[in-house]
Amino acid sequence: MNGTVPSLIVRGQNFLKNVVNLEILERVFNAGFTLAEVLITLGIIGVVAAMTIPGLITKCEQIRTETRLKKFYSMINQTVRMSSADNGEPEGWGLYDGKEHDYRYHLNILNQYFLPYMKYTKVENCKTDPMNPYTACVYFLDGSAMRVKFDHFGGTINYFIDGDSSRRIAKNWFYFEFHMVSDEYSRTVGNNKNYVVPRTWGEGMGKVPKTVSECMNKGCNKNKILFCTKCIELNSWKIPENYPWNSSLK
Repeated sequence: MNGTVPSLIVRGQNFLKNVVNLEILERVFNAGFTLAEVLITLGIIGVVAAMTIPGLITKCEQIRTETRLKKFYSMINQTVRMSSADNGEPEGWGLYDGKEHDYRYHLNILNQYFLPYMKYTKVENCKTDPMNPYTACVYFLDGSAMRVKFDHFGGTINYFIDGDSSRRIAKNWFYFEFHMVSDEYSRTVGNNKNYVVPRTWGEGMGKVPKTVSECMNKGCNKNKILFCTKCIELNSWKIPENYPWNSSLK
């Protein structure tokens, strides 16, 4: 019996290596594998699959997230630049008239300054922000979406990878600020000259993070995901190690 088990393992390993080769697979069964040996081999396949498939799924989700997030970041800033070329700097767009609690106000800003310069499928009053149910959601061709709220500072833009603006978890929700002048708030955004930049903390929480580890420790962990977008930017738009993938906004 002791000699049989190692033999079964070795034969099972050889079987796994060649299972995609139909000719070899036929010879394996013709060689006279017993039912027990086949069941053991299938059990090994099941164990390997159980250990590897979740990791592969997560990796695929990470790649999709990185691709869409980087694409959105480029697209939204290009949108503002093109609009600025036609309409002047955003500080002259009338974003400070105190109407941020009116959906039509957000819709008018989108219609005049954003939507003519981007590809999208629809716009609606998404009502998924518990702090402001008057925000507008714009849905994109790849299934993602952004939720916008404009105010006298510029506004906030939330980007949702899967298009569901109610799912504020770290793998789906990404938080940006919209500035009316591209080099405004240099204390916050460093050398970033874009109009739309990842949200980060202000002076009350200490200095702006300069490294990925500093950012993750302070603003992107199982207890806080508000600043995860900034950490991804610092990591060259790649998901950092120990990213709180399934943590939600608290």
